[in-house]
Amino acid sequence: MDIGSATMGAPEMDYELPKATWFNAAQFPQARFTSSAFKALGGGKFEVAGQLAIKGQTREVTVPLVMTQSGPTTTATGVLPIKRLTFKIGDGEWADTSMVADDVQVKFKLALSGISKL
Repeated sequence: MDIGSATMGAPEMDYELPKATWFNAAQFPQARFTSSAFKALGGGKFEVAGQLAIKGQTREVTVPLVMTQSGPTTTATGVLPIKRLTFKIGDGEWADTSMVADDVQVKFKLALSGISKL
């Protein structure tokens, strides 16, 4: 995932995200998720376990997702809760969780092709 694509929905905040204090996009331009297990839960819901690497920190996570199909395209959507300080996102004065919460939601939407019928 391109770290430069991260947004918070406000231009003044989005401007700060690539800086060293937050994502340090110059040194860590990519976040990476490497899956190790995929579990079907039924009804188009799945769990994908693996390692999430952000800003040089790697942690085991389980990603809940919903998959839907329309023609040749499969869409995977989900929300992954993480602790931002575990990944060193928001260093220095921004490590104070009274200003910015430690609990954050990573929302994603992926368009996939070549997936067999669910």
